[in-house]
Amino acid sequence: MDERLAKLSQILTNGLSFSQIELGPTVIQTNWITLTGAPGSGKSTICQILKEQGYTIVPEMSRMLIEQALKKGFSINEIMSNPESLTNAVLMGNLDRTKRFAPDTVLIWDTGIFDSAAFYQVSGVNYNNRMDFLTKYRYKGVILLEMIYQNKLAEDIARPQTNKLRRSIDLALRKTYDEAGYLLTTIPVMDINSRVKRVQSVINAILE
Repeated sequence: MDERLAKLSQILTNGLSFSQIELGPTVIQTNWITLTGAPGSGKSTICQILKEQGYTIVPEMSRMLIEQALKKGFSINEIMSNPESLTNAVLMGNLDRTKRFAPDTVLIWDTGIFDSAAFYQVSGVNYNNRMDFLTKYRYKGVILLEMIYQNKLAEDIARPQTNKLRRSIDLALRKTYDEAGYLLTTIPVMDINSRVKRVQSVINAILE
């Protein structure tokens, strides 16, 4: 690994490694709800509105890491050139910050820990050796936003994926969550106010 790639890896992982992440022997059931979906499906926009309405939101780790690396002078192409490395960093970052969250606290995740399984799959990475990390926490519910097909997403530098790749991620999310035993509640594309109300209704039903 050359010096620049090593520096990028250090920025993305914040010095973390899987060997530093301690996992207990049991899966932890939580009151956490994941809002998932392909890049550009509207998760962060809806989460921002939910936050303004009083929900506790866990921000998207991938966006945070990408924006951090961009500020350090790395291009989006450099950041995205090794999807396995980025996905590892996202997974480790998500697991590391769970130390601040009580499992019985109601949290809305802007993309959850288990989303990394779909990104490994799309990248063609065998992630069997990561399953203990991916499945350590069990969500109360999972809400999937149907993806939005639009060229405007190219204006978001943290969302360089093509519509074709976004569709592959959408399908992988559905497949991996289904295989993990989750019942996905899907929210179709509609105006933002109606979509937020639909998400709120699902959250309330999950928490009943």
